[in-house]
Amino acid sequence: MTLDCWYLHHGIYMDNTKTGYRVLPCCQYNHVEDFETVESPAGIHEHEFMKQIKDEFSKGIKHEGCRLCWENERVLGYSKRTRTDDYLEKEKYNGIHQNWDLRPGNVCNLKCVMCQPTLSSKWYEDIDIWEKHREQHDQIKKIKEWKPFDWEYVYKHTPNNAYKIYIAGGEPLYDKKVYQFIEYLSTFEWNIEYTNFLINTNGISYTEKWNNVFKKFKRTPSFIISVDGTEEVDNYIRFPSDYNTKKKQTRYIKKQGFNTDFNLTISALNFPNTLKILKTWKAGCNTLEHPYFLHYNSLKPDVINRVKKTKNKPAYINNLIKQYQYNEDGNRRLKSYLKDLDAKRGTNSMISLPWCWV
Repeated sequence: MTLDCWYLHHGIYMDNTKTGYRVLPCCQYNHVEDFETVESPAGIHEHEFMKQIKDEFSKGIKHEGCRLCWENERVLGYSKRTRTDDYLEKEKYNGIHQNWDLRPGNVCNLKCVMCQPTLSSKWYEDIDIWEKHREQHDQIKKIKEWKPFDWEYVYKHTPNNAYKIYIAGGEPLYDKKVYQFIEYLSTFEWNIEYTNFLINTNGISYTEKWNNVFKKFKRTPSFIISVDGTEEVDNYIRFPSDYNTKKKQTRYIKKQGFNTDFNLTISALNFPNTLKILKTWKAGCNTLEHPYFLHYNSLKPDVINRVKKTKNKPAYINNLIKQYQYNEDGNRRLKSYLKDLDAKRGTNSMISLPWCWV
């Protein structure tokens, strides 16, 4: 029996780092810190590591790094691997990337609590807190020395090709270069007809110019809006976001006939708020793994037990509760981190996130 993954054979994941582009099949791959990199995105699919994964799939072997998909298929009955659009080509990879996953940089207008300077330029305002509590200090300091994202490669290979383009950030809708790229593709008849965009956004950066450019394409764009809480919980986690603005912009995007989905990253910051978030936004879920002190394992057992007693919990949440293992050091570091953030940002986590202080 063989296993198939459209992203493995048809996609290219362009995530730039200080040493080059990560050699990974997609963003959900569970990799170790010493991941392989290549200088040019052209070398990703030719790398021996990618060839090894493809070989294992052809032999029906469930590759260890793809365990998130295997787990989701077991618990939820579906995964990123099993959910692809019907109109997409199905032949094996032939040197043409039909799915593009672009991570062009860290330009962003928010500094989310669980984020970092490599993913958010605004986090430089609080770099002192990062250096005190987080790791990879040298990497953060040298980010401005990284080679620029290879837009030339993207501009060369996406016209008259790319069926699906996913863009994350940073914040794509706050990045001028992302707008320029999409505007450029709108000059090609093939892309107008076939290219479908999927944008990961913080939900507060949509403006009229995006409306105008996306309406040039025939396929309806989709927006994955990050939601990490309700009301003040979301405002605290996605600082300095505004929950009411997010609701207004979401309604406006829907009014244009565009697709919207919502993503919730479960962590110690919002675990007790999770059920309310899911009810309000009907969001998809993933679990924060790093830094470890923001993992829900850093919450006290009493907090988890209160969530456990709640009725009608989704299978995903029940599964997380079963896997819970209290981390006392994580709890200590969580409180220290929030205390310093409060002092710097003028926030109050004891009020916004009381479960973190139990």
